[in-house]
Amino acid sequence: MRRIALPILSLLAVACSSEIDEVTFEEINEKVSSEAYNDETAKENNSAEDVDEMALLTSDQKELIFYFQYLTLWKGPHVTEIDKNRKWTTPMILHLDGMITDEYRETVESVISQYNTLFTESDFRITLTEDPDDANASLFFGTKEDVAVVWPDMYAIIKKGNYDGYAKTSSQNSIITATRIWISNPIGALFKHEMGHALGFGHSNHCEGKKSIMCSTVSAASAILPMEANVIRYQYHRDLPHGLSETEIEEVLANIILNER
Repeated sequence: MRRIALPILSLLAVACSSEIDEVTFEEINEKVSSEAYNDETAKENNSAEDVDEMALLTSDQKELIFYFQYLTLWKGPHVTEIDKNRKWTTPMILHLDGMITDEYRETVESVISQYNTLFTESDFRITLTEDPDDANASLFFGTKEDVAVVWPDMYAIIKKGNYDGYAKTSSQNSIITATRIWISNPIGALFKHEMGHALGFGHSNHCEGKKSIMCSTVSAASAILPMEANVIRYQYHRDLPHGLSETEIEEVLANIILNER
């Protein structure tokens, strides 16, 4: 990453007047010295802007940025790649619908709690509501055929596929504004995976050994990997905007990481 330093041009404005103001030699020297100081300061500032911040990062920090780009730009399999990161800018308020047992509600609350602990650098949170009118997110638990009744558009996507869950989000200008999640299996890892999609993350390529929760197939052993916990934290960091391109992600995230040292 190399930034282009732009020269700063000083414009000298000359005003014509019928009267001549008296300017002493000392005042002229003071002005010249001040201009020289400003020119030198500008050069120092431009030199600082030329620093390649990626070169200052450790190999682990660089790997984190590459993985951040992979997940937030949906570079993984079975998803459609996007050119800018998408995220919520307001809290997610989730309503539960369908065959929600007390046991499954506890599962949902546990998963939400795990995610909320990762939003340490922002005010973003996921909460539950009993009133669907207050919600900007909905989770429906039921069979694939049940989805045909409540969300026909989603059913058209999942009816011929090998799906146990699905998340469909709405966004505007890279801001996620609403989400609908369908779940047919009470395993907590499935809801955690679909919630990851609802938060703006695609599929992972860390699917051997200890599998990422964002792999295209999940099991009870799937988990949020330590590096993913940081990806989630940085995605919802108050200093990381939505709508960043791959290059902009590299620049902004490298700067955030360096400032945390």
